[in-house]
Amino acid sequence: MATISSNKRPRHNGDGSYNAQLQLTDLPDGILALAASYLSPTESILFAIACSQLDDLSHEPSATSKSITSQHNWHSLDFKDLAEIELTDESINWVLQCIDGVNKIKSLKLTNCTNIIGVGLRQLQGSVVLQDIDLSLVGIHENPTLEPEPPISVSDVVPILNSILDMEGNSLVHVQLPKKWRNERSAELTQFLERFETVLDRNRPQCSHSYCHKMCEGNDSPSITWGEGRWIGYSRFYGTPSLTCSQCMKSYCFTCYDTGVIDFCKDCERFYCEDCTATPYCSGTCNLASCKVCDSVKVW
Repeated sequence: MATISSNKRPRHNGDGSYNAQLQLTDLPDGILALAASYLSPTESILFAIACSQLDDLSHEPSATSKSITSQHNWHSLDFKDLAEIELTDESINWVLQCIDGVNKIKSLKLTNCTNIIGVGLRQLQGSVVLQDIDLSLVGIHENPTLEPEPPISVSDVVPILNSILDMEGNSLVHVQLPKKWRNERSAELTQFLERFETVLDRNRPQCSHSYCHKMCEGNDSPSITWGEGRWIGYSRFYGTPSLTCSQCMKSYCFTCYDTGVIDFCKDCERFYCEDCTATPYCSGTCNLASCKVCDSVKVW
């Protein structure tokens, strides 16, 4: 297996001569980092992997790799943009460790990570900055049914999510779950959803709707529902966050749901606000949603 070179000088051949053919990793970290600053965030990850000279990503990222990726803020990451690498638990672990994901990532999407169990997400344990994570393994407006069913495991991922809820001042407000989990409805997942609902009820994100903003203040209703909870109660919505738009990530209240400001797409099985429903994929596939608050009608 190849190793990472830390030698920044021409290589000595052992006979008094030097190898004139320098490797990319012979350049100082500062030069490599400067070059990476001209790349997109995901391109800098691929550049860091190339500079690591690794046959796989089972090793800890080098200081050089971390220096290369440090040129970007990493507030968000969608693994669909890293299709050039094999999306495994090892590669996810490597990337999150390389970019210091636990302290930087606010929004994470695991699009196309259909071969992972979930242990690669342990780098996010105890995060206080993560706001939303999409574990559905599919992109926005895509059918969540996967064949064969993915191996992503409740018992491996839910403890990571619970470790985030354990942190005082954590920022987690949205979790999109795999359909496999929503179908299985394990006791461990249900306990997490109940706990998460309690945390969100306590924090109560502010409603984004301009009209009912003030009307929502002082509302004793929980700020989110997971289908089997205290409000909607429809089994088809189990494990589906219903008061956050899956596209713009704005939060809404029960009045908004009741009046059609936010509604459910039965094809991609997500909730969207009225401003995000005009999409080719969902057009014509869902019910008529009428908003009595702003006196408008949206056809999905």
